[in-house]
Amino acid sequence: MGALVGGVPLWLEIVAKVLALAGYLATMWVIHVNRFAARTICGEQGQKVISSGPYRLVRRPLYFVALVMWIATAPALGSSVALPLLALLIPVLVFRLLNEENVLRWELPDYDEYCQKRRFRLIPYLW
Repeated sequence: MGALVGGVPLWLEIVAKVLALAGYLATMWVIHVNRFAARTICGEQGQKVISSGPYRLVRRPLYFVALVMWIATAPALGSSVALPLLALLIPVLVFRLLNEENVLRWELPDYDEYCQKRRFRLIPYLW
C-alpha cells in the first residue's frame, strides 16, 4: 500500500521531521533577530538593515527556512506524492523575493550596501 501512495523510508521520514522542526526553530530565530520581519514588506520608521544572525548567511532567511520546510513536509508526513508540487511554488517564491528586494532597496538606504556584502539571496553559496 505504501508504494501506491508514495511512501518514504522511515529514515527519510525521521530526517524530514528533524528538518521541519529545525525550520520552525530557525523561523523563531529570524523573528527574534529581526523584529521588523513581517508577511508584507514595507519600510517602517526606525527600521534598519539587519546583518547579524541568519542574515549573515542569506539576505532572505525566512524564505530559505520556508523552502526547507516545504521540502521536508511531504516526507515528514510519510509521502513523496506532494514533493513534485514544490516545483510550482518555487517560481512564486522567487518572484516574491525579488519584488521584496526591490522594495527594500527603495525604502532602506543601507540595503544596497548589505546586498553587496551578502551575495546570496536564498540559498547559501548558491543564489
